[in-house]
Amino acid sequence: MDRKIGWILAISAVVVASSALVLVVVVLGRMLWHSESTWMSQWMSHRVEAGAPQEFGMGLGMMDGGYETRSSRWGMMQGGVFVDANVEPLTMAEAESALEDFLSASAYDDLEIGEIMIFDNHAYAQFVEVSTGIGAMEVLVDPVSLAVTPEHGPNMMWNQKYSTMGSHGMMGGSLSRVVSVEMPVSEDEASKLAQSYLDEAYPGLDVDEHADAFYGYYTLHTLQDGETVGMLSVNGYTGQVFLHTWHGDLLEMHGE
Repeated sequence: MDRKIGWILAISAVVVASSALVLVVVVLGRMLWHSESTWMSQWMSHRVEAGAPQEFGMGLGMMDGGYETRSSRWGMMQGGVFVDANVEPLTMAEAESALEDFLSASAYDDLEIGEIMIFDNHAYAQFVEVSTGIGAMEVLVDPVSLAVTPEHGPNMMWNQKYSTMGSHGMMGGSLSRVVSVEMPVSEDEASKLAQSYLDEAYPGLDVDEHADAFYGYYTLHTLQDGETVGMLSVNGYTGQVFLHTWHGDLLEMHGE
């Protein structure tokens, strides 16, 4: 009898110890998650003084060359970019200045500013290779901080030369990969695929005839009643269509 009671007490002790261990792991896990989330939040919201380049690590919407030129009052997050609900839209001059500052502070000596589109929630721009005329990357300019960040979506996922997803490219590394702009899907085919997609998903929208070629994909304007209202991208290998849904109302264009 005493032996049986001893076994029962031993098993009970093991159960209690196991429960205590699980509780400790859960508590420590929550503490670590809270600590890491707080650190990540602080890191993601880090900004630098005007004109001082800052090298950012991997993360959505981060690249070298962020600049703080206005007081920031962060509001809602739209398409990966924090914007103030009451912020004034960027002017073309402000967007150009931010883009020029970024290129000056970067290691990209073969890139120049291409098309710029001013939306009511940010500015969009293309960097183009001077030596080839091929699109290098697409970026956004925040209307509050004037920080230049890589555009999410196809620019990150499909860009074979300047993608932030790899070990080289927008994050400031050297570009050692040899890639070609030649793709199985031609510009004409990309336009047809894009229009077919719009006809089914967004009747009333048309696609521009011209497609800007990047390393791995194309980007085209979308039109409504003949006027540019936004853009979409087409994968140059699979033909997948990706609509840029994060842009607001288009206010002005330059270098189209």
